[in-house]
Amino acid sequence: MFDLGGAIEGILGAQTAAEAFESFCLDTRRLGYNHACLTLITEHPSVGLTQFHGFATDYPEDWMKYYMAEGYFAVDPVIHSCLSGRLPFFWDDAVAKQKRDAGLSEALLNTSRQLMHQAADAGLASGIGIPLVSRAGEVAAVGVSREMRSEASSFQELAEVNLMAGAFYERFMSFYSAENAVSYTPREVDVLSWSAEGKTDQDIATILGISTATVRYHWANIFTKMNVANKIQATCQAVRLGVIAVQRFKA
Repeated sequence: MFDLGGAIEGILGAQTAAEAFESFCLDTRRLGYNHACLTLITEHPSVGLTQFHGFATDYPEDWMKYYMAEGYFAVDPVIHSCLSGRLPFFWDDAVAKQKRDAGLSEALLNTSRQLMHQAADAGLASGIGIPLVSRAGEVAAVGVSREMRSEASSFQELAEVNLMAGAFYERFMSFYSAENAVSYTPREVDVLSWSAEGKTDQDIATILGISTATVRYHWANIFTKMNVANKIQATCQAVRLGVIAVQRFKA
């Protein structure tokens, strides 16, 4: 039997945002869900964060890149349901709800259907969506997915995932605070900005006129400040937090 109380206790006991996400993923895997994703649907100014799909996720990286490149956020039935309601739902119900929206064009609905078919091909065949609203009225969502379609919908699982998602969101966001924002040195910002341009440590060292060892020293400080484990996570986090400007990136 699934220990819901123990799962929530583990999530709330997390000491970092990453640990909270890992705990949530572990618990939802016990229910048969292979992947999870936290999306900030609206800006989160109360903690200094911008809108971001996949703020914390273990969805396939190739799929996330393709999703954003295709502009699927605007037609995603899961996002549509999270913006138009506050109750947890199964993805199939979100698709049906979107179809009933008379204000949506046939072209948009066709693109939405294409999105869901391609998501299934990417290993995100069915799932649950959880709308979440912060105390400041900011909207977020948690999604969990299965690689294969489920034979029947379990409302027991829907309730369990809903409760865990609420605990996860509260604990995860508690590690972000606009009032206690970490500051970054000009050189750390330079390293992050050039990394976002696809430059290697050697490239960055040459551009900035410093040694590769010094670049790695800055990375070590960045990792500590951001509580991340690698350069990709750090660069993405820098964009999310507004540490580096998007307009500096190549199109």
